[in-house]
Amino acid sequence: MNEQAQTIPPPPPQAASGIDIGSVVNRAIQIMSKPKETWVQIKSEGKSVADIYLQYFVIILLLKPISQFVQGSIVGFTNPVTKEVVRAGFFSGLIWAVISYGVALGITYVAALVIEKLAPNFGGSCSRSDAFALSAYSLTASCIGAAFGIIPIALLGFLGTLVGLYSLYLFYSGIETMTGVPAAKKLSFFAVYIVAMALVFIALAIVTMVFGAGMFFI
Repeated sequence: MNEQAQTIPPPPPQAASGIDIGSVVNRAIQIMSKPKETWVQIKSEGKSVADIYLQYFVIILLLKPISQFVQGSIVGFTNPVTKEVVRAGFFSGLIWAVISYGVALGITYVAALVIEKLAPNFGGSCSRSDAFALSAYSLTASCIGAAFGIIPIALLGFLGTLVGLYSLYLFYSGIETMTGVPAAKKLSFFAVYIVAMALVFIALAIVTMVFGAGMFFI
């Protein structure tokens, strides 16, 4: 009996528990460089919401609050008129970094709920875990882009913004695979999702302004 060579590469090793930084880095590289193929792999893995949080998202998301803290409390921002460097208080900057981290973890789950509820309206259907996978993994570019802002160079900040916007493409490229929304309705789904999340962020911004004013320079 003739044996046929198997050409399907084995899936990357997955840690049963704990944090595997190498796995986080590899997945970030995969989703950034080969998003369509990586979405198929993510779908086949069938990870739970908890697995995605603990094995990937809580780590990659740290880039955002770390960058925020360094920018605001250590490097500071230059006033374009007076050229004075303005820095947030150390402890208030640290507190806001922690708060923003927690909020981002929560908002990403809210985004998954939005995805899960929207999908059937566009001919798709997805589990909570698949919706969360789309929400969380697509933010990889945004997290990496935030890290560019640590160094106070305008060009790097601009590049970081461009990298962050790539998250929109990552999300769009994963819609069909992760939600089952057909290609013909993918753009409509994407547009409605963006509007829904914009409303969520507007509400969050209002709450932040009401309850957060006065803490920044403590």
